Amino acid sequence: MPKYIILIVSFLIMFFLVKNKLFPTEKKGEKAKEAINATEMSKDPVCGTYVEEGSKYRLKYYGKIYYFCSHDCMIKFKEAKSVEI
Repeated sequence: MPKYIILIVSFLIMFFLVKNKLFPTEKKGEKAKEAINATEMSKDPVCGTYVEEGSKYRLKYYGKIYYFCSHDCMIKFKEAKSVEI
């Protein structure tokens, strides 16, 4: 009888160890979301891509700062809004 109890307990321990290793409680996409949220991102108003707010391509327009993915997108925005740098 004690042999069966030891066998069952050891089986349960192994089961939970393997289960947690193969199927962790944290979902796969959560780490990626945390990494994205760690950096403040803004949407480029021209092409719609997301850009870090530390981007060197930025423009202040009516008190709001707009961030761009490239110099070309910044120029397109300026031309559309008739903005001077």
